[in-house]
Amino acid sequence: MRRILTTFVSAAFFALLCVPAARAQTSSIWDGFGVYVGGGLGVARDSGDYGYANTTLTRQDFTGPGAKIYVGLRLFRYFGMEVAYARIATTNIDGVTAGNQPFSDRYTHEALPVSFVGFLPLGDRWELNARLGVVANSSYETGGTCYTRSRNGTVRQHRCSETTTAFGLGARYAFNGKWGARLDYDLYQLRDGVNSPRSDLSMLSLGIDYRF
Repeated sequence: MRRILTTFVSAAFFALLCVPAARAQTSSIWDGFGVYVGGGLGVARDSGDYGYANTTLTRQDFTGPGAKIYVGLRLFRYFGMEVAYARIATTNIDGVTAGNQPFSDRYTHEALPVSFVGFLPLGDRWELNARLGVVANSSYETGGTCYTRSRNGTVRQHRCSETTTAFGLGARYAFNGKWGARLDYDLYQLRDGVNSPRSDLSMLSLGIDYRF
């Protein structure tokens, strides 16, 4: 997934170099104040540390489907704000504890990122965006509860940490002044409030949006 991010950033930078340095800007579909809504489906990657010391793992699947919906407010041509709900990175881990007890753990993450958005129009159809904000609430398994497997195989639960970092890059193609398609890369840096390992949840998604 880091290779995907590197490739995406390189492509974005190349696109910027292709934009003429001095170009008269006229009124376009990118101008003005407005609200937009959208959603996307994609593939997510979970790099979490779930404390599986002294266990024998028979299955580790850290890649799964991801989905998100979002609502944004474009304040003017180059700047806006966005709130999203993401359900990402279904993780499957099977194994046997040191006491020879089998276990199967399933982690489904949820996040509510609130971000500032920067927009960069590239002509009449294409536009890049970058998002930086915080995850107002995050959890896995059930709402607001984190589960950690201890060394002897027992499971304890506790509150997940909140206000963690959200980062994203995207490219949008406008079909017209209302509808468009958007390719997004999102990275949510979550942290376990008890054991303090950081979990980087990343997702590459493709979706559509509508601008009012």
